[in-house]
Amino acid sequence: MATVLGRPVPSDVPLREIDGVPCTTRAGIARLAGWPEGWSAHVRAGTDPAFPRALPRRAGGAYWYRLPDVETYLAVLAERARRKKPPAAEAGDPDELLDSAGAATALHLTTGTLRSYIRHSRPYWTGEKTGRPLLPPPDEQEETVSARGRIQVRRYWFRRTLAAHQGTRPGRGTGAGRPRTRRDHSGAE
Repeated sequence: MATVLGRPVPSDVPLREIDGVPCTTRAGIARLAGWPEGWSAHVRAGTDPAFPRALPRRAGGAYWYRLPDVETYLAVLAERARRKKPPAAEAGDPDELLDSAGAATALHLTTGTLRSYIRHSRPYWTGEKTGRPLLPPPDEQEETVSARGRIQVRRYWFRRTLAAHQGTRPGRGTGAGRPRTRRDHSGAE
């Protein structure tokens, strides 16, 4: 049975032995990489310099790629994903309660970036939006009234809360940004 990165190749991945070497197609590479069905592998084959080279001859109307080369490519993809991950939260007493400045330092952020993260995370904390917030909800918060009569909210997080959240963040380039929409070009209204 063929393996990739120490795991058996799933049964839905096309496999063929060519010149004594197990091979797969672009669809197989997409399945092994966890990409959605469609053109992902075709686009990457033309744009990613690390994408494996196809065997010189096609078989069954498809390009075939040596599994050892595919395994090397999957390792490159894993390293790219690892480099995108945000750094771990600074070590310290997990029970330490951090204010906003301390939380920013622990997360390797500026206080301005932390304020922006809070602003974008509040709708998730209150349930107005679903999904993953940029920051976890504070463990404690206190409201005070300023000398000008404005309500101020001070938020506090335990270091362990920030560390757990930071450890599960996906990193840059993994789906944030403008949502994808399908455009209807049929002219129908």
